[in-house]
Amino acid sequence: MPDYGPKNYNCLAGCGSKYKVDPIWSRAPMEANAESFAPVIKAKIGVAGNYITVGNESYPSNENRAVIKSIDMGFINSFEGSMEIIDEDGGALTVWMNSVEKCMSQLAVQGKKMKIQIGWVYTTCEGTSGMVLSPEISTNLMGIETNLSNGLIRFVAKFTTADNIAEIARQDKTYGEQTNGKRMKLEEAITEIMRECPEMRVDFGYYDQKGELKRGANKLEWLENGIVKLGGPKSIWQADSQNRFNSIAKWVEGFRVKDGEKDKGIVLINDPSVPNTLLVLKDPNPEDMKIDADGSSGTSYGGRKHVGTFIVNGGKCSNVLEFNPSFNIANALSRLSSGGNTKGGLSTDNELKDTTKTPIEKKQCEASGGIQTTITLSQAIEDVAGKDAPSEVNKSQQAHIRANRIFDVQGQAISAELRIVGSTHPLFYSVEATGAPLSIVVITPFTIRGGKTGRECGDYLKKADCHEIFSNKKWIIEGVSHAIKEGSFVTTLKVALYGPIELEAGVPLGGDPDGAVLATC
Repeated sequence: MPDYGPKNYNCLAGCGSKYKVDPIWSRAPMEANAESFAPVIKAKIGVAGNYITVGNESYPSNENRAVIKSIDMGFINSFEGSMEIIDEDGGALTVWMNSVEKCMSQLAVQGKKMKIQIGWVYTTCEGTSGMVLSPEISTNLMGIETNLSNGLIRFVAKFTTADNIAEIARQDKTYGEQTNGKRMKLEEAITEIMRECPEMRVDFGYYDQKGELKRGANKLEWLENGIVKLGGPKSIWQADSQNRFNSIAKWVEGFRVKDGEKDKGIVLINDPSVPNTLLVLKDPNPEDMKIDADGSSGTSYGGRKHVGTFIVNGGKCSNVLEFNPSFNIANALSRLSSGGNTKGGLSTDNELKDTTKTPIEKKQCEASGGIQTTITLSQAIEDVAGKDAPSEVNKSQQAHIRANRIFDVQGQAISAELRIVGSTHPLFYSVEATGAPLSIVVITPFTIRGGKTGRECGDYLKKADCHEIFSNKKWIIEGVSHAIKEGSFVTTLKVALYGPIELEAGVPLGGDPDGAVLATC
């Protein structure tokens, strides 16, 4: 069942229409005529385990003595979470822990697997009931903490979709020489290192102009000395006693992929919808805003599908519980320069705003500016680029920093948390939410200003205007989290407006009123 209302749902008559992008997220994911509803959690530990839930039917084989109290999970560049379980006598998890302690080989194979679904259980006016659940997420247990107090046995199970053993284990192989005696393509080396125990899958992907995520081998157009090489350049790839993720990050550091007339960097990300899979993704950050005149569904933002519109202070037209935007001055100023003549870490193809000169005379940012750092050349980039290796690494580092700014939650100048009624929509349990644009309309429902003489009462009930600073079509999702506790189910979208920006007075943060991107530094 959809989380949002129909397209003709008249929630944005007036000022909000210029920010509108379908769909409008206007109600919770449950039957429209439901009289009552409550959050629900289903979880199963181990391949052969029974489901544990939040209600009286939890874990029937253990006489319903174990029940889930709360769950908190989410992702930015990886998916992690924790779940609190109350067990009357320690039976359910005690049996599980006892079995895996006596057979650790089974723990490696199946004991640490965990499947989770969250959502709503509802009852309609007619007396029928049902559940609206999220996609099932397959995770790996990272550990279990136990607390015995207040007459209860409490377990906190911590989990992640990425295999945490892979983050600890170090790799010493050289892929190419030791594997098959010849140079390997970059994608082949990445696939090989991810096959080490514990084995993980690799997908290579990009977003097409329709906003659809394309996956598979030879999907990326890697550049080797300006020439496109499907599968990546060939070389010898050293792991250097790092974990596989750090090794891959080092391998791709000196290389970029083609994107039209431009080059782009790479993001390494775990997709919660595909467990134990590393996605090597072409920079998903939008270059420009493309909103159709009618704001129709499927609108793209630099190739990304627009999530739709969320209304703050929208009453029944909104599923937004709280919106708390903030502006960090230190983060804003740090974007203007990182020292010397270099541009800030997130600046690419930008232009300084100078109101004292004509557009032709505007001062341009240094084209060669980049991060100030000591460049360490890998064997692979020296092998491929030769004497041009330092320049190529510098260009690639800038591209990769730009690509990974979708995870820079703490470093954004303009950021917020958008808390909505708990959503089961598959988008918010998938990597496709990260970097996706959304429109936020902030309604100002009243004013406390007096009349013309200053003595009249304020016009407390006025027509709903839009907050011109925070209403914008180009907020970007940086992460998603879900929390169920004490009878509530809340989904939190971590969002940002990319900045800083130099704009004319009166123009909203993030761009002009329709959300268009301006050329700024």
